[in-house]
Amino acid sequence: MLLIIDGYNLIFANHNLPSTPKSLEKARRNLIQMLGQYNHKKQRKYQIIIVFDGRDQVINKQVEQEAGTPIEIIFSPNDLTADMVIKNLAAKNKHQKNITVITSDNELNQHLQLAGVYTIKSLDFIDEVKKTIGIPPYTKKQITEPEEKITGVNDEHQVRAWVELFGFTEKDSKE
Repeated sequence: MLLIIDGYNLIFANHNLPSTPKSLEKARRNLIQMLGQYNHKKQRKYQIIIVFDGRDQVINKQVEQEAGTPIEIIFSPNDLTADMVIKNLAAKNKHQKNITVITSDNELNQHLQLAGVYTIKSLDFIDEVKKTIGIPPYTKKQITEPEEKITGVNDEHQVRAWVELFGFTEKDSKE
């Protein structure tokens, strides 16, 4: 089973946004450690790929061993976002029956679901990870992603643009 994770999205579901590059690195290390422990305790083992936005990262791809679990870490190239890399990975691996993407990014979720890829919201997944490895979940659940990435399109101009793109008319919506 392949698990593709929107790395910073999952970190934001677990913590407030770290304020320094050093704390961001620590958050990435903690996430990798938690996922290794999670995979070690699960009866069904996952192939785990974590995708982070790369912005100025020297290493684009690496594999780390955590609790006996190889975890592939990908930093998106400067000309791509992590979301684009996740879409490409999902499309490339779509032939696999058991592919799951972890993200709370609404646009990415919609794209993947339309492509037939199973998704899990970051908050739900991080709660499952913590339960499995014996860490109590946070009582205050807060996602620090931009609101529009969580709630989706709610701007009337954007809605009209999507309606036009898919060829709907006002008459269609009244039927």
